[in-house]
Amino acid sequence: MEIFLDCLPCVLKQVLEAARMSTQNQTQQAEIMEEAVKLLQNHKNYSSSPEIVGDMHAIVRKITGVEDPYKAIKDRDIEAAKQAYPMLLEFAAAKNNDLHWAVKIAATGNIIDSAIYDTSNFLDSLETELAKEFS
Repeated sequence: MEIFLDCLPCVLKQVLEAARMSTQNQTQQAEIMEEAVKLLQNHKNYSSSPEIVGDMHAIVRKITGVEDPYKAIKDRDIEAAKQAYPMLLEFAAAKNNDLHWAVKIAATGNIIDSAIYDTSNFLDSLETELAKEFS
């Protein structure tokens, strides 16, 4: 339970981010945060932060009517991945399609976070991460 308690500030930050992506209406944003804080008071009813975040995102949907606050980011990231695909095929081919490098490509894609990388530097960031040792 202690680890979950450490995550609670991150949970609030995530719901605020979702609120801001869903609406520019500050009254709605404040309402979302008020509901989130009320929900947070019952944190003992949850076994993990993803579980409580799911309910917090439900609050965002209810108040704003926006089904997926992250849709624009997901669409952007999918487009960036499509643009990176030819480079990754070349990279894998140059490494003789070795399983090690296929796993490295998958792991690298998994660690690149939308909050850190935008599409303007995505390919450079991908190449930088692929050049690092695989640990």
